[in-house]
Amino acid sequence: MTTTGCWPTSPPSFGPDGAIIGYHSNRRLPDRPAVAQIAALYAELRAVERRGGTPREALAASSERLTGILAAQGATYDDFLWSLVPAASVAGAR
Repeated sequence: MTTTGCWPTSPPSFGPDGAIIGYHSNRRLPDRPAVAQIAALYAELRAVERRGGTPREALAASSERLTGILAAQGATYDDFLWSLVPAASVAGAR
């Protein structure tokens, strides 16, 4: 469990004795504006990667670009991800 009281991505399933017996994940339909925002960002990062170099250099370049975008917004990666979730969903998740 995280410090916010939420399970990361796959919370455990417990047996009758309280022992963890497996993990489960809930799937939801993504928010369309969030998908559009991610698609645009993904296209930009892929364009950076296609500019050349080795695969390692391409990945480093796109990672650097994402870091720059987040820094310009004054946001962490987690802040960015939470900004994509509609407010009603966030309230229910925490």
